[in-house]
Amino acid sequence: METDVTQTDPMNLYDRLMGAALPAIVGLTPFVIYGLERPDIGQARFFQAATLLLTISLGLAWLVGWRPFPGRVTFAAALIILNITSVAVSFSNSRDVLFSLKKYLLPLCGYLFFMSLALHPRRRLVLERIGLVLLPLGGLLALYGTLQYFEIDFYPWLPEVQKNKVIATIGHPNFLASVLGPITFFALGMIFVRRNVRWVLGGGLLIFLILGCMLLARTRGVWLGMVVGLALMFCLLIRYGLKHRVGLRLVRGLIVGATLLIISLSVALFVVLPRLGEVINFRDRIASTYEIKSRFFYWRAAVELAMEKRYTGQGYAMFQPIFWDYTLRQQQSETGPFYYDFMTAISGRNPHHVHNEYLEVFSEQGIPGLALQMALLLFFLYFGYFAIMRQPDPKRALRCIPVYSAYVMILIDAVFSFPWRLPVSLIIFMVVLAWLYDEIYPQPRDQQAGPRAA
Repeated sequence: METDVTQTDPMNLYDRLMGAALPAIVGLTPFVIYGLERPDIGQARFFQAATLLLTISLGLAWLVGWRPFPGRVTFAAALIILNITSVAVSFSNSRDVLFSLKKYLLPLCGYLFFMSLALHPRRRLVLERIGLVLLPLGGLLALYGTLQYFEIDFYPWLPEVQKNKVIATIGHPNFLASVLGPITFFALGMIFVRRNVRWVLGGGLLIFLILGCMLLARTRGVWLGMVVGLALMFCLLIRYGLKHRVGLRLVRGLIVGATLLIISLSVALFVVLPRLGEVINFRDRIASTYEIKSRFFYWRAAVELAMEKRYTGQGYAMFQPIFWDYTLRQQQSETGPFYYDFMTAISGRNPHHVHNEYLEVFSEQGIPGLALQMALLLFFLYFGYFAIMRQPDPKRALRCIPVYSAYVMILIDAVFSFPWRLPVSLIIFMVVLAWLYDEIYPQPRDQQAGPRAA
């Protein structure tokens, strides 16, 4: 696989403005709220408008020569183009093409945001700036969510949002967790690299605040991703240390990170929560009959809808409009009575999404769409790992290993939710992809030893 050949000459005024605009979008989007009923709607519109303006400006920069046009298309970029093409094909089956287009604008802007990051001539510098933005962002969101637990709020949220107590400005506890979870790994990456007292104490406090907020929010699915991601991160750190003989520095950072995590989680579980009088029945939360049955019903619906049109899918964003048509048919089938006991609880509501990103793509874009999505995700998973393991600079590897672990956490979280269809979660996902892209396709300025992936 060839490395990216983006130019790395000193930045002109346009590149400096873009280098400031990209982190600004990341930092501002979570705080754009209007309507107070669905905060993610306002955040999505702001992100879409800002990203489209950046894309238009990039096109103009290519026309006037402020930015050289890319000389070649990388394999990752080709996979993204194919995924967009798959969505376009699914429009042919959509009951309402305009509705599908409207819904696809957000993920399309996510790809455009990724493109703006990937094509910047000082990509690593911009990504480091975004990493620095994410840390205070995570702290503010976690602090706000914690204050909400104590009934201290700054917005008169409408009833649809008020039913969820700890939401910060995101709108739902699970949505908030899909943002705070990856930021935890960014904080660990900073601790591993900086390793001075201020960063260790500050990072430890941030991790404690985030974990405490997530516990108070009573989230569930994201914790599986967190546990797997953290376990993988420690394994990768040990693997890299043994391979590149940087064991002493690595073990020190590993011990500090593990100690901070254990202390933060222990204090949150055994000191803070009991004093707050918060009783979390994990068995009840995990074995909730209603929520388990509803998820399985959504997943079953997605699979059966996909099999009706397995090669083209039902059309992008069509799961929501046709969900109740399917439900009426299913209730008349032999397996219908199994779901009678919870149908009254979900009647009059709309699932909006499958609550599983992979099955939603399967139902709406068919087998080709799912295959292309998995190819893109597995590309970053496979080549990201080997790029990091071949990285000769330990400092850079220590920075990227937590990001890779955050990527795995996001992939697992997507099994139980729909983070890639939420503005702030989507932004962080694109930032994580851009970090991995930068490791797989290093720019000439940063390249140490040739291509990182073969």
